[in-house]
Amino acid sequence: MKNIYTILNNFIIQSRSGDLKTSAYPKDWQDLKLKVSFGMGMPARVPWISLLAPEMATSNGIYPYVLTRSEKYLSIRAFNDKMKREAYEKQKGICTKCKEHFELEGMEADHITPWHEGGKTNAENCQMLCKECNRRKSGK
Repeated sequence: MKNIYTILNNFIIQSRSGDLKTSAYPKDWQDLKLKVSFGMGMPARVPWISLLAPEMATSNGIYPYVLTRSEKYLSIRAFNDKMKREAYEKQKGICTKCKEHFELEGMEADHITPWHEGGKTNAENCQMLCKECNRRKSGK
C-alpha cells in the first residue's frame, strides 16, 4: 500500500502536468475510498482528490467552487421566495417586458443578466416576468 504522502505528492505533480489519467491511483487507502479527478469534462479542469468513509460521497461542483470561488460550479439557479417577493413588490406586480400587472402566482423570477452569461442568483439580478414573457425570453 502506498504512503498517503506519496499519493498526494504524485497528485500535485500530475495536476500541474495536464495529464488527466487516474488509473495509477489506488481505489482505497486504509479504510477509506480514494477518488481522484483532474477535471476531465469540467470547463475549468480543476483537479481534486477525496478520501471518503463508506457513508460519504464527493459532491460535483463543490471542489471547483472551493478552489476557484466561482459560483457557476454550484449551479444555484433558482431564486428563493424572499427574492421573488422583493422583486415583485419593487415592480408593483408589473411584468418588466409586457408592462401588464399580474398576481405573484402568475409571474416567474428571471435573471436580468442571464445565468449562462455569469449572472448571479441574487436579489440585484432578479426581475419578475409574467409566465408568457419569461417563456418567450428563454435565455436571451
